[in-house]
Amino acid sequence: MSSAPPSWTIEKAEGFLKDLKRLAKSLYKSDRQRIEFADYLSSLYLNWGATGLPVSAPPMQGFSLPEGTRLHKVYLNPPGTRGASGEMRVLALVQEEQRRIALLMAYTHAEYESQPPKREIQRRIEEAL
Repeated sequence: MSSAPPSWTIEKAEGFLKDLKRLAKSLYKSDRQRIEFADYLSSLYLNWGATGLPVSAPPMQGFSLPEGTRLHKVYLNPPGTRGASGEMRVLALVQEEQRRIALLMAYTHAEYESQPPKREIQRRIEEAL
């Protein structure tokens, strides 16, 4: 009898949840669109909880992290958005040993072309640890 591998724990930092609320208001004008966005995010959480982050999410360098912890930037295309300005990024801490993913920050390419200031990212990292 084989057992399934243990699932991942997905934690959503308070700042991350505020980011999502702000993004839902700025990206979507109708309640229907906001509901589709929420459904999209829920399916991502379920998938990441089962398999971890996508392999295409490369680790980011240059941040102070504890041993065994990596910071990743995940590129997303939420429903109903077009072009680079609607592309969404999620910053996530990954701790392989604990099978933990802490979602830190969400933003669009229109807000930050490459990434938010390092100081802000580091502050969110420290809050999540």
